[in-house]
This record gives sequence, C-alpha cells and structure tokens, in this order.
Amino acid sequence: MFLACATSAFAASPTVQIEAGADRSKCLDIFMGSVQPQSGADLFWCQKGDPHETFALQGVGSSYVRIVPQNGGNLCLDANGIDTYAGRQVVQNVCSASPSQTWSVRKNADGSVSILTADGTRSLFSERGPAIKNRSPVYVQSLGAGAEGRFYVSGLEWTEKPYVPQIAQDGDRTLGPAYGNDPDLLPKQGVPKGRIIQFTMPSSESRYFPGDSQVTGAFTRQVWVYVPRQYVAGEKAPFMVSQDADYRPQLSALLDNAIHDKRLPVMVIVFAGNGGGGHGIGIANDQGTERNLEYDTLSSRYGEWVEHELLPRAEAETRSQIPDQAVTFTSDPEGRGAIGCSSGAAAAFTMAWFLPNSFRRVISYSGSYTNLQYPADPNYPHGAWSYPERLIRDSPKKPIRVWLEVGTHDMDWSHWGDYLDWQAANRKMASELAQKFYRYHFDLALGAQHCDSRVPGETLGQAMQWVWADYPGPR
Repeated sequence: MFLACATSAFAASPTVQIEAGADRSKCLDIFMGSVQPQSGADLFWCQKGDPHETFALQGVGSSYVRIVPQNGGNLCLDANGIDTYAGRQVVQNVCSASPSQTWSVRKNADGSVSILTADGTRSLFSERGPAIKNRSPVYVQSLGAGAEGRFYVSGLEWTEKPYVPQIAQDGDRTLGPAYGNDPDLLPKQGVPKGRIIQFTMPSSESRYFPGDSQVTGAFTRQVWVYVPRQYVAGEKAPFMVSQDADYRPQLSALLDNAIHDKRLPVMVIVFAGNGGGGHGIGIANDQGTERNLEYDTLSSRYGEWVEHELLPRAEAETRSQIPDQAVTFTSDPEGRGAIGCSSGAAAAFTMAWFLPNSFRRVISYSGSYTNLQYPADPNYPHGAWSYPERLIRDSPKKPIRVWLEVGTHDMDWSHWGDYLDWQAANRKMASELAQKFYRYHFDLALGAQHCDSRVPGETLGQAMQWVWADYPGPR
C-alpha cells in the first residue's frame, strides 16, 4: 500500500509520447488516426513522428493536466467513454472543464508513471497489458491495475520538491500539492539496524476472530515485530500496532534513524496483517470480509484481541526467536499506540476510543470514519461515521492523542449510500476533536488520494514524533 514515488511537479516539453510495456514499444494512439469526438484511444507499436501518438499536457491549476492530441483541434482525452467489462473507455471529447478530462501524472519509483483521473479513484490502463502486439484498447478502471497501469512519458522534466524537516504542531494544517520524501524513511549507513521477526496466527487458535466472517472464513494472519537494537530485554517497551502491517519498511528505517538520534523513544512496532479481504473499490467488495469485521466494527473486540492474543504471542515469539532481546510490552497506556490507513486507521482509533486505558496514541491516514460496519449495529447505525456525527461530541473527553490526515481527492462513495465521504468524515473528525479540546493534529493533503503514499512519505516521521512528543520514556 505504501509505494515509493518521487513526484511533484513537472515541466512538459511542447509534445510527448505516452508509452507502455517494459520495452516501451507501444504508444498511446488515437485509433485509426481519427480526430473526431468520441473516437477511442488505443495502444499500438510506436511509430516515430506519428502525429496521432503525440500529445501535449496542458496544465490545469498546479497539479493536473489535460491530455491533448497534437492534431486533435479542441479535443481532450476523456475518461467517460462507454462502460465495458474491462472498465470505461478513454475517448476524445471536446475540451471542457469536466473532471473526466483532468488527469494527474504520478511518477513511480521504477521510472514509470501512473495516469490517474482527477478524483483519484481510477487509473489509465491497457486492457490486455503490454504483451499485445497490435491494438490494445485503453480504459480507466479502479486503482491497482499493476503493470497494465504503468506508462512512460517521454519529454517530461520532473521537478522534485526538496524535503524540508518540520516539527508538527497541534491543530489543522494544509499540505501539498507537491510532496517531499523524508530521508529518515530510508536506511542510513552507520545507524544500528533493528531486528524483525515474523510469525503466523491461524484463526483456529483465536477466541476473538475464529474465522467466522461471512466472506473470508478460516484464515492465517501474518505478523511481524520490529525490535530496535537499543532495546534491552526486560525493559518495559512502549509500542505501536500497525494495522494491515502497513508502513513496515518505512517505520523500521524511521525507528532505526530516530531512535539513534534520540528523537523517538526506544520502542517496538507490531505489524499485524488483517484476516483477509477488503481493499476493494465499492461496498460490495468489503462487506462481510474478515478485515471489515475486524477494522470497521465499533466495539472493543479488536482492541481486546490485540491485548489478549496479539501482544502475548508477540512477546512469546521474541523469547523464542531473539531471546537476547525478548520483549516485554509496557502496560502503561501512555506507552501504547496504533497506526493505520483507511479502515486500518479507523481500527487504530477504535482501539483507543473503546480502550483508552490500554491505548492512547493514534496515527490515522485516510481514516474510514464512514459507514462500512457490517452487519449494522443499532447502537451505531452509521458505523464509524458515528464518531464525527455524535460520539466525540456526546462522550466524556478521553485521554487520547490523535494524528489525522485526508486528501482532497480521497474517496467519496456517496453514490453507494449515505455517510461514505472520506474527506467530509475526516474534516468533521478534526472539527469535533478541536471542539472537545483534544490533543490532535489534522493534515488536509491537497491533490492526495486515498492512502496516497506521497503523504506519509513526507509526514510519517513528523507524525511519529508528534504523537510521542510528551512520552516520558528514555530516548
């Protein structure tokens, strides 16, 4: 979920080619050379100098472009062609202010780019991938199209945003639309490296999640534990639990570097995989899965599983696998936290909300404070939307500290039902926390999509230092 990318802005030459395939031998083409409205876009073998494979990227604001065929007159590539089994066709249409003609180009770590619709929910992709030798239609579909969603754009000069270290403060902040890359999220020479162990937890051994979700059934959970080199066996270790085992390479490197520099306490991270399912686009892809049950349910059940099954097992595995650094977790709730993205972020918040005497520090990226709970609970009929809707306002203030983030192009599933707008939910979370005088930080990330890797790429170190700033433990 955390894909390294170096982006921000670029300067386009007058015209570019948009290439596909590992050998970059196929180019985006206006099919049959047509320059008429509603004519389709396809991939063909690249032809040098072919005007129907030559495009201009016209800036829209500071972060987006229109893709304009060189010989297309007043036509732009449009994501709103007809729906097919493979997705929605990309066609030419008369240029307008339509969001379906507005694209963002994101540079990936391998040098390719992803070409995304402005709402951040769909990605340009070729139906059959780079292996096709002749025509391969071009569509947009939900994010995660793999190799078929990676392209190369010749003629672009990328302008990287330099990373400027910041100390985050309480309250609201606006970021972007360009994002830097924190060097603390990469290994550094001369810094002691922590140790990572791995183990599995079959559902058959769980009292809390025995594999009885409607969709997933029995499962085996993957778990990793990061232990810093500075940790001394027997010490009471502060820790965080990462839902979906998110940010494992980044957090491991960050803790190596920040513990070494005494910017973070000597702490452990437990990276807990979910029980299966989820990460889909649309309610039907998530409801009834094990992940949905664990993360989107408003109750103490998941936090109790962490307390009574995950943490004891993690301690036991460190005794077995690295006995010289066998971990003992602190029981002090001030030394216990959770982090996640999407429904994993909602689960992190739910741990602290329902069990504040066990967990008090939360980092939430693109938190799903939306109506995903299934089956419905009459006590919380709008699922996690209940937090910003009424629970924070109507409940006694809890001793928790919360970092929130959402992107301006985060998901909005309102067409599937009510209470499914991620940006609105997170903005309301921040407002409600502020009105109750909670210790909170809220980032509104301009141009960022759901769980956009660029945002933690710039802010994860800041988030960790902010959320642990008042912890009295040794550094």
